[in-house]
Amino acid sequence: MTSVLIVDDHPLVARYTKAEVAALRPDAEIVIAGTLTEAEALVADGAAPNYILFDLILPDCDGLAGVVRLRQLAPTAVVGVISGETNPAVMRDCFLQGAKGYITKCTGAEEFTEALRKLFDNGFFYPPQATDSLPARSTHRLTPREAEVLRALAIGKGNKQLAPMLNISESTFKTYLRIIYEKLGVRTRVEAVRRGEELGVVDTRRRR
Repeated sequence: MTSVLIVDDHPLVARYTKAEVAALRPDAEIVIAGTLTEAEALVADGAAPNYILFDLILPDCDGLAGVVRLRQLAPTAVVGVISGETNPAVMRDCFLQGAKGYITKCTGAEEFTEALRKLFDNGFFYPPQATDSLPARSTHRLTPREAEVLRALAIGKGNKQLAPMLNISESTFKTYLRIIYEKLGVRTRVEAVRRGEELGVVDTRRRR
């Protein structure tokens, strides 16, 4: 029997996703979790699900860290991201962290169903938007977690020292940096911190 774990704190989205899954896989066992902590507990208490459909932004998790944690907890599961984030760089980084699919919440009903179908049938769905390039200076807003990484960057220490401070791996920290660089249109750590100051995200005066 196919088992599917849906992780989304928005009840309407979770119920809609469950209905779509049930239509595509009538024999599937479907469970909904509203937080990453709840999802981790469900996986720990039973067999790992075949599929995990995961929202990037949850009350106890923000961004790629959730993908990393779920991949570690259920390495055999096919992880598909269902998110309101439409940034192509975020999509690509989700795949780099082990996601096998990415579906945006602004996708039309028919496209949503077809994307889920491909994820279930092929074990993979790569959205066309993920190949889009970003302008040199993106105006996409940093997520709270990305802003936290940027502020940590201003401390001036290396990735190995900063990652544990945020309770993430060095690999995840580097992934956040790639996203931040693309969003801010910068290439170096110094440029990122300077841009963060301009945006009011970083205040280096406290460190002088």
